[in-house]
Amino acid sequence: MNINLIRISEIVFPMLLFSPGLRGLGLFYYLFLGASFIFSIPLISSSYLKIFKSNFLTILVIFYIITGIGLISSFDEYNLFSILFSLSRISLCIIFVFLFNSYKNKLNTNKITKYYLIATFIASSFIYIQYFIGPIDFFSEPFSMRTGLPRFSTTSGSTNIYSVSVAFSILMSTFIKDRINFFRSSIVLIIYQLFILGAAFTNLTRSGMVASVGAFLFARIYLFFKKLNPKFFEDIFIIPLRFKFFNFKLKVSQLLGSIFIGITFVTFSEMALRYFRTMLFFLTDDKQLLIRYSDATFETGNIGDDMANRLVWFDPQFFSSLLDQPLNIIFGGGSKYFGGTIGIPRGYAHNMFIDIFQAQGFLGFLLFLFLLINLFNKSQNSNLFKLNLSFEIRSLSIILLFIFLCTHNSGIIFHPLTVFPLLFVQDFLQSLKVSEKKKELLP
Repeated sequence: MNINLIRISEIVFPMLLFSPGLRGLGLFYYLFLGASFIFSIPLISSSYLKIFKSNFLTILVIFYIITGIGLISSFDEYNLFSILFSLSRISLCIIFVFLFNSYKNKLNTNKITKYYLIATFIASSFIYIQYFIGPIDFFSEPFSMRTGLPRFSTTSGSTNIYSVSVAFSILMSTFIKDRINFFRSSIVLIIYQLFILGAAFTNLTRSGMVASVGAFLFARIYLFFKKLNPKFFEDIFIIPLRFKFFNFKLKVSQLLGSIFIGITFVTFSEMALRYFRTMLFFLTDDKQLLIRYSDATFETGNIGDDMANRLVWFDPQFFSSLLDQPLNIIFGGGSKYFGGTIGIPRGYAHNMFIDIFQAQGFLGFLLFLFLLINLFNKSQNSNLFKLNLSFEIRSLSIILLFIFLCTHNSGIIFHPLTVFPLLFVQDFLQSLKVSEKKKELLP
């Protein structure tokens, strides 16, 4: 019985971590989360020491611990419940890193990657369902409107995080398609990606929408060149001159899937047109694009201006604090500056770099930069300060997407849906290291 519960928890625990929007269920969600964690302890404890063999995972855990310590200065500003709630969320981040480490060493990272992709699919499905039945009120983020269109909450929690997770899911499903049988079919892969992309598009999160569309276009280009030459990104100058245009096979299931997509698009073409016009409005700030819709609103402006503003959204209180506490420029003003992203009832900068600088000063900022640089390190178990950089295309695309999103979103280092892609990158780096060693052993 215990063995079965342990195996069930191997699925349930990561799925619940990938579905923080279910926190709206209250005690019911936390009971399941706690129970699945308890039954995951044997798995986590079996390989927890191996986490220190990875430079990136070690630095990430240290960063979370520093964030927790940074709450000490806020004990007199916020009530005990807020502090404990924040500490619990930070602790979950640490537990999640140890959980991934256990999958990597004891099970298979393909499994937890599948759970991630399934979680994104489920979150997308709930958005589509709400277009037919109306808002579901048990998610942690309330229903809202933007430009007169609905923004439905889902299992991912924050609407921003949901759209970001779609971008990462598109990239990861592309890179891992040969490891997961379900995605080996190109038509299945593109249906999955279009399904989640459509939901992200209707979610009207601007930076996430740009990232998702960009990820989808990149995925198509990547697969195109990989089909021309499987080693294209290793031998980038070798491109075959022969093309087969008529070697085309289409299964009945693939044909039916294509017909379904076509019918769906035609059925909702008017709605799709409005969303397309809304996206153009975000890019151009041209109100004439939406003036034909009587319920349109214009509470948001040009996406370029908004993104530029997020590069300088510092908290005035931070600079005021430097008059009395000048060392805040070095050590930061405390983790309260992460605000709602870690459960503290306070605003944040919508820029991860600014949040970290204000919370942890130059030292924390440099630690975070060192963390990002280590993502490029080809060997994760070498000397911490000995870097052997790798710019492999799959890892590079995910890392650069994360860095871009850091400049326009807060809290993505504290959310399993946005931290996992960085852990996913480590799996690719390890695979590259193993393959290189095999090449060295060849005569």
